[in-house]
Amino acid sequence: MFKRNYLFILIIILTTIIGCQRKEKINFERLTPHKSFLYVDHRNDTTFKIKRANNDVNVYLLANNNFFTRGTVILLHGWDLSPLSWCDQTSFCNELLSMGYHVIIPDMGKSVYASQYYPETVKTMAMYPQLPFVLDTLLPFLQDSIHILNNSHNNFLIGYSMGARGALAIAENTENIFSRLVLISGEYDQTLIPEDNILTMYFGSYQQFPERWEGKDNLLRNIDKLNIPVLILHGQNDDVISAIQSDTLAKVLENKNKFYIKTIYNNYGHDFDFVQKTVKDVNVFLNKYFLPLN
Repeated sequence: MFKRNYLFILIIILTTIIGCQRKEKINFERLTPHKSFLYVDHRNDTTFKIKRANNDVNVYLLANNNFFTRGTVILLHGWDLSPLSWCDQTSFCNELLSMGYHVIIPDMGKSVYASQYYPETVKTMAMYPQLPFVLDTLLPFLQDSIHILNNSHNNFLIGYSMGARGALAIAENTENIFSRLVLISGEYDQTLIPEDNILTMYFGSYQQFPERWEGKDNLLRNIDKLNIPVLILHGQNDDVISAIQSDTLAKVLENKNKFYIKTIYNNYGHDFDFVQKTVKDVNVFLNKYFLPLN
């Protein structure tokens, strides 16, 4: 009798597994018409809406299904890119979830992560959240309402393009929240690109307002406040944001005796092919043990 029941239970388990595998195969075929690896459509995961006076902010929470979580990763997208491009165009979301991390992706729109708005800021950019929103609203919301980003877990910041600028700005203005920082194809010293249209539309021209470009919103001026390991990644052929930005950041970190790892990739530019290329190096960095910096 026991053997019959055991065989019956085994048949049920095998049937369930086969059914799940078949469903996963169907989803794979549906979701990957243009890529060779599996993308998971995370749009059914939890989306929070944070109300603002002029433009609400969607925050996507992709929760891992592991019994134990290893921590939380905030992904910051490029300027005016889809926040879910991290998941749709690369395997970053899948990799992080499989490693046991929760993933948070706020929709920052056309943010430049500035410390304030200015009279010269064009209206179409002034509607988007900036650094104070992240520090005063987003992070407290995640900690107090969602109960993540607590100090008992590893919490990481990863930014691409303008999102890398944002990740560095957040890391410079927070303590005891994040333990690693990953910067991909970012811009950090706007004085190196005084003709940049996006930053000019926000800060006004460099010639007219040099203090805005050289002061508190210049991230290299605040590097003393950074106290976590940094991974800097850039494509040598980047014609959108020059690799000089990453080289300059690395030199400043070196001079300030800050811990960093920099990798410049030959034959890569400013696109999602490059972002995908960095996945392996980012995974190694997140899982590497570092001695405390203090």
